[in-house]
Amino acid sequence: MSEIEEDVNREEFNRRIEEMFVSKKAPNTLLLSRSRYNTLIEQVKAAKLKTKKTPADYRRAKRYDVIKTTEGERLIMAAKPGQTTQQIFVTMDEIYDVVRVNHLKLIHGGRTRMMEFIKPMYKNVTAECVSVYLSMCKGCKNKSFKREKRLPITPDDNSELQEGASHNSDEDDTTELDPFKIGSSETLVVIPVQERQSNPISEETYPELYSRGQIDILAVTGEETEEYKYMLVYRDFISKFTHLRALKTTSIEESGDNLLDIFLVFGAPNILQSKNGTALTAPICKRITVLCPDIIILTSESNFRAQDLEGKTNEDILKKMNMWLSRNNKVKWQKGLKFVQHSLNTKFHATLCRTPSELVFGVDPRKGIASALPMDVCQALSSDTDLKRTLEKKENQNTEQIMSEESLILPCDFIKIEAMEDEEIE
Repeated sequence: MSEIEEDVNREEFNRRIEEMFVSKKAPNTLLLSRSRYNTLIEQVKAAKLKTKKTPADYRRAKRYDVIKTTEGERLIMAAKPGQTTQQIFVTMDEIYDVVRVNHLKLIHGGRTRMMEFIKPMYKNVTAECVSVYLSMCKGCKNKSFKREKRLPITPDDNSELQEGASHNSDEDDTTELDPFKIGSSETLVVIPVQERQSNPISEETYPELYSRGQIDILAVTGEETEEYKYMLVYRDFISKFTHLRALKTTSIEESGDNLLDIFLVFGAPNILQSKNGTALTAPICKRITVLCPDIIILTSESNFRAQDLEGKTNEDILKKMNMWLSRNNKVKWQKGLKFVQHSLNTKFHATLCRTPSELVFGVDPRKGIASALPMDVCQALSSDTDLKRTLEKKENQNTEQIMSEESLILPCDFIKIEAMEDEEIE
C-alpha cells in the first residue's frame, strides 16, 4: 500500500464522522447506513406511488427522487424548477471515498476548494466531513510530501494500451460475432502503440490541462465488400461525451475532417491524445488548424485516461457494437454507431450526477411523446386528436385525485377547535 493510501485511516475516519453527527443530532439523512439508505429508497418509491399519502409521504415525494445507475438505485434530491443539476446521497461508507478522491485530485486541497467540487454533486457530504479528513491527513501536515507527491489523472498502463497484444476471458464470446474482432492485433490501427512513461505534470495544478480529448481509430472488419472498415472513437474527458464515426480509410484527411465536424459543434479540447500516439494526433491537429485557424489544439506524449467514462475502453465499445449487431444482424455495422453512441451518452454518470447528454445539452434527447406519457399509452395514439383526448382525460383524473386527497384533510379551524378541546380535557 502506498503512502497516499495510508494518509487517513478509513475506520478511524468513519468513527469520528459518526461521533460528530450523533453529538450534533444531525438529520438522519446526513448519515445513512447501507440498510437505512435502501429503506429510504423504498419509502420514497412507495410514497410516489400511493394515492392516499400521509404527511411523511408528501414530504418524501416532494424532497427526494430515485434514479437507476450502473451501481443500482440511488437516492437524490428532487430537482427544483430551472435546476439542471441534482445532488446525490451517499452511504456512510462512501463518504470517505468521495472526500479522499477529491482531496487527492486537488493535490491535498483545502476545505473551501474541495467543497466547490463536492457540494454540487453530493448532498450529505458536508464541510464538517472534509474538515475531519483534513485534520487526519498526514500528507497535509508534511508540506514536502504535498509538493512532491502530485497525483495526475491515472495513466493507461502499457498492458491496457496494447489491446491487441493478448486475449482475455471474454474474447471468445465476442469474436464469434462478425465483423468485429475484439482483442485482435487489428483492433487499433494506424500507428503501433509505444510504451509510455507516466507524466509527472499534474493536471490539478493547471486547470487548462483538464481540457483533454482522446481519438482512437479501430479496425472493424477486413471484408473487401464493406465500404466502411474503420471506426473513429472520440472521447471528451470533461463532459464524458463519446462520439463514434465510421471511416472508409485511415487517412489523416478523413480522420481530421470528421474530428473537425465534432469540434465545430461541441467545441475543441486544449489537448488531444491517442492510443495511436502523436504520430496520429500531431498531423490531425495541424490539419484542423489549417482548415480552421481559430482552433489550436496541442498534442500529448502522455496518455491519460478518464477512469469513469461509460465505454472507457475501446473493447467496451466494440462489445456494445457486437450486442447491437446480434439483434440487427441484417444491418450494416455503421448504422449501429448512432445507437451505441446514444446509449453511452444517455446513461447516468455518478460523478457528473447526470448523463453526459444532460451536461452538454441540459437534457437528454427527447423521445417524442414517449418523453411525456407511458409507452403503453403512446402506442394507442395515432394523431394529435387522440393526444388531446388522452391529456384531457389525464387532467380530469388528476383533479379528482387531488379533490379526494384534500377531502381527507381537516379544515384548519376544525383542527384548532379540536386542539382547544383537548387542552380543556387535560
